[in-house]
Amino acid sequence: MKNLFITGNPGVGKTTIIKKLAHILPPNYINGFYTEEIRSGFKRTGFSISTFDGYEKTMSHVDFKSGYRVGKYFVKIESIDEIVIRLKNMQPEPKLYLIDEIGKMESFSPTFRNWVEDLIKCKTPIIASIAIRGNQWIESVKKIAGFQTMELTPKNRDGVAKELQNEISKSIIL
Repeated sequence: MKNLFITGNPGVGKTTIIKKLAHILPPNYINGFYTEEIRSGFKRTGFSISTFDGYEKTMSHVDFKSGYRVGKYFVKIESIDEIVIRLKNMQPEPKLYLIDEIGKMESFSPTFRNWVEDLIKCKTPIIASIAIRGNQWIESVKKIAGFQTMELTPKNRDGVAKELQNEISKSIIL
């Protein structure tokens, strides 16, 4: 497996798969991040962005004041930039990048866009979730040669997770 984009509707399980893959690999083997909902009671109020070593920032929130917005969430570009800078400085070089996600909020950050474009040029394999519908930059990333795209659905998500775990276990020497 070289490079894979996992796409699908919101809530289908893209983040869950990325986190499962991260869980089966040694921490120094991977580099990347995942995003999660922030909830207040039963209401979603924002999203956090976290590295796999536990560093976390609030990426967006309904209470932020920002010129960047997706739906009701205002995006804090500085949080995304801080995570990317941290990931760029991690040593040693990873054997796999796990990215959740290449999405609308993240793409507001030029630092993030440049990092993704640099990763795509490197030889290290990438597994990334990517928005099913996106802005012009996201759509251009989806068209990059050398990436397989897999659409996750409620029917195939459990099988896809197992297939990816098996493939990684077989193809990567731990």
